[in-house]
Amino acid sequence: MMITRKLKLAFAGILAAGLLAAAAASAGAASVPVVVVEAMKMENELAAPRAGRVARVAVSEGDSVEAGKVLVEIEQAGCDD
Repeated sequence: MMITRKLKLAFAGILAAGLLAAAAASAGAASVPVVVVEAMKMENELAAPRAGRVARVAVSEGDSVEAGKVLVEIEQAGCDD
């Protein structure tokens, strides 16, 4: 069974260039950065909460995003919680 988890932004910011294209094309381990968000002139890496494959990227590089916005959806086989 496949479980889909949504990675949401906890603060407003702008999507920085870099990781989105690579994230969309690959499977990753837990804690691997999948998105870089710029907020208050600092870049913040957001990591995958669990190992899995990025099934959908809901934003584009350069987008201004609000808190609570879904950034990516990560598919994982099974679930332990």
